[in-house]
Amino acid sequence: MKKSRKEFIKKAHSAACNEWKKNIEKEFPKLFKKDDLKVGDWVKTVNGAMFCIQKKEVNMFYGYGFGLFNTWDESYYADKGLCTLATD
Repeated sequence: MKKSRKEFIKKAHSAACNEWKKNIEKEFPKLFKKDDLKVGDWVKTVNGAMFCIQKKEVNMFYGYGFGLFNTWDESYYADKGLCTLATD
């Protein structure tokens, strides 16, 4: 699948209601491997940020790393649905 299509699907997922989030996750299970990500993993987001997970909550990851414009951020956060393992 093309990178632009993956990004589109993830953005649609983040904007969807709970019912449609489940439908999208069911249709594209490889894009939403939420349980695989854990504290200490480096993740990348659809907007190009890369950070280390320090804390997990229901729908969010919190940590430190490189945010937008490659600036260092000690308190970065992102929606779980927008994150993938950085080594993928």
